[in-house]
Formats: sequence, C-alpha cells, structure tokens
Amino acid sequence: SSADPCKITYHGPSANSEPETQALVDYAMKLFPEGQRKKKPEKQKDEAFGEEISGFYADIHAFGRELYYPWGFDDIKSPDDEAFQALGRKLHSFNSYRLWSGAQPHYRYPVPVLHQITCMRTWE
Repeated sequence: SSADPCKITYHGPSANSEPETQALVDYAMKLFPEGQRKKKPEKQKDEAFGEEISGFYADIHAFGRELYYPWGFDDIKSPDDEAFQALGRKLHSFNSYRLWSGAQPHYRYPVPVLHQITCMRTWE
C-alpha cells in the first residue's frame, strides 16, 4: 500500500477511514459473536481460535489476485494456519489467487488488523 493519495494503492489517511471499509468493519462486528473476537489480536497471535468458531475472515484481494488470511499483520504463522491454508486452497481452486499471510513465501507487508480481529461466519 502507499501513503501517496495519488497512487492506486493508497491506503487512506488512517485505519478504516474509507466509507466502504467502515461498512465492512460494521458488518463484521454484527456477524461475529463478541466472544469469538480477539480483543488485542497483536498480543493474542499465539492463541488459536479453536474448533468452536463459526468461520473465519479472508480478504479476496482482486487487485493483487491474492487471498489474505490471518495473520497478515506480522510475518508469522497463525496457530490455525493449517486450517486457514486448507480453506484458502479450496478458494484458490476456484480463482487461482495466491495465498497470502504471515510466513508465506509472498509475504510483503502487514495488512490492517481488521482482518485479524474476527473470524467470518461459515457459509450455510
């Protein structure tokens, strides 16, 4: 991402500053039970979500043709990496997007913490 507002990859003036991003944050907060969210994801990155969660959040990033999943804000694997990769590979089979997360070969930079706060509801 870029701090330059003239670049196509401009990340905005602050976290969640764009209306569409704020709408996604609000939507995610409505979907996910309070108990499933990590209060301080940066400090809880060694804690697995566990099997009782109802899903996970993945960002299908069309511009980069990548699928972002936790933990993207740090270059490390999530304790749930095996499960996240399995779901990511399933999505990859439909769109050929590259899996992108911490400790992946293509990791370039941290993504916003929104992606790490909650897990997305499973498809029903």
